[in-house]
Amino acid sequence: MNFNRHFRIVFQPKEPELFSGKRRFCVGAYSLYKYIGQENANKALQRAISSDTDKYTVRLRKFGTIDFYCK
Repeated sequence: MNFNRHFRIVFQPKEPELFSGKRRFCVGAYSLYKYIGQENANKALQRAISSDTDKYTVRLRKFGTIDFYCK
């Protein structure tokens, strides 16, 4: 399944200073693991697929917030 074709993924880091001061930015599905780790990325993508809403939010205490928007 091509996740980038079905979702727009927006990452809001808990500490934006680590990402050149960017508060929210788009990431690709296949580079999401660089920001939140492999296991968290897999769980977040699986939950977004099984969600029945147009917007799905994942909050990670250590990393920040990820929003999945259906296209």
